[in-house]
Amino acid sequence: MCTSVELIAKLAGMANEVMDDASRSENFEPPLDWRELAFDNAVGDHTTARSVMGDAMRASVGRELAADVRSKLKYRLDSPANRSSPASAVLPSVS
Repeated sequence: MCTSVELIAKLAGMANEVMDDASRSENFEPPLDWRELAFDNAVGDHTTARSVMGDAMRASVGRELAADVRSKLKYRLDSPANRSSPASAVLPSVS
């Protein structure tokens, strides 16, 4: 069990991590949005991928991936069959 002081310290630490991560997106030109940065974080944690791909390539792949997912979700959201059920736009169909 945490004391109030310990909990506040942990929350402050988490807030600092979030701020640092958000400002890291500014290291890219153009800056990455949160979706693209999430890809970079996932791949960037893998040492081999980080060294083989480099920052520019990871950013490029992240941008393409985020754009592709956005376009597919938009297509599914715009589909007349899905207008009555928003959950079907993001949940895969079960066959």
